[in-house]
Amino acid sequence: MIPHQDQSGVVLVNSGQDAFSSRIALTDAAERTIDAQYYIWNSDLTGRLLAERLLDAANRGVRVRLLLDDFGLGAGEKDNALIALAAHPKIELRVYNPL
Repeated sequence: MIPHQDQSGVVLVNSGQDAFSSRIALTDAAERTIDAQYYIWNSDLTGRLLAERLLDAANRGVRVRLLLDDFGLGAGEKDNALIALAAHPKIELRVYNPL
């Protein structure tokens, strides 16, 4: 990690698996807020696992804000994980649709 004076930084992630592992670790370590934005969100194993960890964080009192692009959501799929996220009082779920 490249250190920064204000306790933030940048990490170059070379693979999808490493990126997912990093997201899970950061979600598990969050203490106050999580702000996440995704162009593509599927109700596959990866989406369900991340949603579960976001719910866990919210249950710990972490404020979660999630912005999803409508174009990248599974068309016509009922996503129970997203429904659970949207219903949680500590989670703000927004869908971005520029059209």
